[in-house]
Amino acid sequence: MATGGRWGTATMRTATMRTGTVRTSTTGTGTTGTGTTGTGMGTGMTARIGALPEGTTRPADPAIRFIASIATGRQAEAMRDGAAPVEPAADRLRLAHWLSPAFPTGGFAWSQGLETAMATGGVRDAATLAAWIADALDFGGLRTEAILLARTRDPDADPDALDALARALAPSAERLAETVEQGAAFAAAVAAVTGTTQAARAYPVAVGAATRALALPTAEVAAGYLQAQALQLAAAAMRFVPLGQADGHRAVARAATRITALAPALAAAPLEAIGTATVRADLLAMTHETLPTRIFRS
Repeated sequence: MATGGRWGTATMRTATMRTGTVRTSTTGTGTTGTGTTGTGMGTGMTARIGALPEGTTRPADPAIRFIASIATGRQAEAMRDGAAPVEPAADRLRLAHWLSPAFPTGGFAWSQGLETAMATGGVRDAATLAAWIADALDFGGLRTEAILLARTRDPDADPDALDALARALAPSAERLAETVEQGAAFAAAVAAVTGTTQAARAYPVAVGAATRALALPTAEVAAGYLQAQALQLAAAAMRFVPLGQADGHRAVARAATRITALAPALAAAPLEAIGTATVRADLLAMTHETLPTRIFRS
């Protein structure tokens, strides 16, 4: 187990993403590329965009290029199958709505064990918060949740079996309550908004099941989910640690680069790839219930 604010090490599988024509635009400029190929890995993502028409520019922000490539990949797949091009804009807004802090899942009440780390001094500033989030993404519970979400979106998935697996993987009673209660709240809210039937399941499985109806690639859904979880952790830290909002959101911004790199690999990872190496974080989650004063429920 590593020291200095890090919570473990592990290895990451890789996945390859291929997309067709990339087209994005902003006021006064446009970007067109053909034959985009990208590879998502545990530590980075590379992308190659084909020749651009003279006078056009390519988006500099890797997050914009990531979203553009996976969205147009879905469109290219539909066109190869002879179907009409998919327009995901409305579904992208639905996803942003469902994963926003305003959606009534009760996420503000939970810290995923982070409160114990803050109370004992392990997370005390922007740098140690960023390290906690990074390890949760690379080696911890957030990596597991992204894989569970992705496999729930598979056409032949068994959401009930995946729900049972998600519950079994919870490292403590409080973390189990966290995923079950947030999942139930999420399902109830989506059902109320959409008029569809949504079963109460563990949070990542509930998100995966609900988003099967959205015309969005799994990598994009997984990235949105991980970003929402990073924001939730940062919000908890800003309430507990002497940490300003600017520092808290800088930690989230640092996590965004890692999320866009990880999402394609996690979206393609099989259930056999699930595994964590954040022993200290799990132990801190288990001992949270013994804290004399608690702000959060986990």
